[in-house]
Amino acid sequence: MIKKTSKRNFDFENVGIKPGSILTFKKDKNIVCKVISKTEVEYEGKVHSLSSAGVLAIQSIGYQWKQIQGTSFWLYKGEILCDIRERLKKNIDVTTD
Repeated sequence: MIKKTSKRNFDFENVGIKPGSILTFKKDKNIVCKVISKTEVEYEGKVHSLSSAGVLAIQSIGYQWKQIQGTSFWLYKGEILCDIRERLKKNIDVTTD
């Protein structure tokens, strides 16, 4: 039996991204959101998870997607969030071996 694992919400604090930081959308750099807590962003004046903000952002540019992996579409200082998480995880794994 294969056990399905679900990822926890992306934690900005764990990767050093502070509230107030601005994220840009990968498919349109004019689309931005603001980090407001450990796991939430403000997009178009409302509080969202990365993924729900991503769905709204992707739909605003014409796609009809119903879901999205937010960490693959939002960038911080030009780097995709999932890449930041993986890079930092590798650094932690290397230093703890």
